[in-house]
Amino acid sequence: MGGFRAGGPVAGFLRGAATVDVDLVLERQSCLLILCSWNSVASSRTAGPVEDVRVSVPDGFYRWRVVAVSGSGSYRFYGQPR
Repeated sequence: MGGFRAGGPVAGFLRGAATVDVDLVLERQSCLLILCSWNSVASSRTAGPVEDVRVSVPDGFYRWRVVAVSGSGSYRFYGQPR
């Protein structure tokens, strides 16, 4: 699974079709020796097709995760960094 290194301001915007409810989650990788996991650090979980996350994060390795809640259809993601 891909990710990105970041430290400072991070923003993500998700817009889906009117028939879809999606959530946007920013996760940070946490490693202890050789065991790594992903932990949620910020999220937008509103009902509906538009989600927006803006947060300042410490230096680390991150990924965006899109969670389908209900409905079907396409979505478009805009993020910095992407």
